[in-house]
Amino acid sequence: MTVNHWVAGSSPAGGARYIRRRSHLCGLFCGRLFFWLHQRPAVMNNSSAYAISTKRESNMFKVNEYFNGAVKSIAFQTETLPATIGVMAKGEYEFGTSQKEYMTITSGNLRVQLPGESDWKTFTAGETFIVEANQRFKVAAEADTAYLCLYE
Repeated sequence: MTVNHWVAGSSPAGGARYIRRRSHLCGLFCGRLFFWLHQRPAVMNNSSAYAISTKRESNMFKVNEYFNGAVKSIAFQTETLPATIGVMAKGEYEFGTSQKEYMTITSGNLRVQLPGESDWKTFTAGETFIVEANQRFKVAAEADTAYLCLYE
């Protein structure tokens, strides 16, 4: 099954590169975001305060779901770039880009077949790869994996 990633787009293979680096800031940010999303309702006991917070969230975040729920992400705006933070269940997926995409693995690992390459590369937590705009790429998660994407 093929699906376009976040926004429709595809083109012939080519135009990708990758970076291997460790990003402790990304892990810290992602961990705090997931903690905040999961713990906030338990902290907020005042139902009117919770209702106001929920209304604000709907303006800040967009939830995306792909492959019958096997891949889910939350879109948001960082201080500098649009971003998504998401999770994918074990499986193999193909995505398309419409913008240049920096994908950082925050938990787990991901095998990636970048555009124009026949070999698969494995990226682990803290490592980033880049896919240029209007490209297609394949990923394989061998276990549940979390990621952060920044878009230019």
